[in-house]
Amino acid sequence: MQVELCEDPDGAAWDAYVADCRHASHYHRYGWKRVIESVYHHACPYVVARNAGDIVGVLPLSIIRSRLFGRSLTSLPFVDTAGIAANDTEISDRLVDRALHLAESEGLSYVELRQHQPLAGNFRVDTYKCSFVLPLLGTEDSQWNNISGERRNRVRKATQNDLTVEQADAAMLNEFYGAWSENMRDLGSPAHPVRWFQAVLAAFPDSARLLVVRKAASVVGGALLLRHGDTLSAPWISSRRSSFPFHPNDLLYWECIKLAVKTNCAAFDFGRSTVGSGNAVYKMRWGAKEVPLYWHYRALKGGEARLPDKDDGALEWATRAWKKLPVPVANLVGPLIRRSITK
Repeated sequence: MQVELCEDPDGAAWDAYVADCRHASHYHRYGWKRVIESVYHHACPYVVARNAGDIVGVLPLSIIRSRLFGRSLTSLPFVDTAGIAANDTEISDRLVDRALHLAESEGLSYVELRQHQPLAGNFRVDTYKCSFVLPLLGTEDSQWNNISGERRNRVRKATQNDLTVEQADAAMLNEFYGAWSENMRDLGSPAHPVRWFQAVLAAFPDSARLLVVRKAASVVGGALLLRHGDTLSAPWISSRRSSFPFHPNDLLYWECIKLAVKTNCAAFDFGRSTVGSGNAVYKMRWGAKEVPLYWHYRALKGGEARLPDKDDGALEWATRAWKKLPVPVANLVGPLIRRSITK
């Protein structure tokens, strides 16, 4: 067996393996290498294991050199999960060894692997983030009837308030971004630049979709969706706070679920939230179930994983200060900071 850097320029063989591997997610697709490298200029050494020429395991990686959180080899930054996808534990162990060797050779402080399943070995494992996954019932009517009366009433109120949801193309991206980035400012979090979403749509024309929610002619929110296998996920979804009285998020999530049912998905993934947070509770009220995310960390000799602490007073102060910035200023400065915040 050979474990080496993947030099495939288009990643066709890599993606063929990912499509058939039950341990893989959308974030294992080769296109994420192009997205991260083109938008944030982080080098992405993708590692592949081959046996007799056949791919038997993959590990997408990104080198992050951050003044905030140290120097890491992460799989993958900015997304819920990636990590190792392999045929068996022996191959997984070989990929871990290759990642550790690569991190040492690059002078990095720690390795971070974001997994759907725990790995063996000497890792610190955090599980404070979960995905929230809704099993689908096969028809729109059965799905609607399975939602709580409160959710249905909120969806009805949204339509009574003249909100509509439509599928959009890249030409609508700036309008989606205006609503999404405004809400990120309101949350006190630096936003990705609009070119991040442009790159995602360009890299995955077969599996990425954009929805927008309108009130009259104005876009007040939207969602960028990803399809992998029989699961539709919503990693980026948001609405303007000024529109919250009209329940745009309830309508938006319902339309996402309808799209998932219509396209024969077996599950809808609401995306990650912190366990016990208000966001997590909201998603569970749709009937979604917690699916743990296992984020593994291993510090290298002389290094440490400098991770954000929710009780960190400096972080709390920075969040409050960010909320006060004008949106254009936040969108100008935010990407310079966001490239170093891998969460």
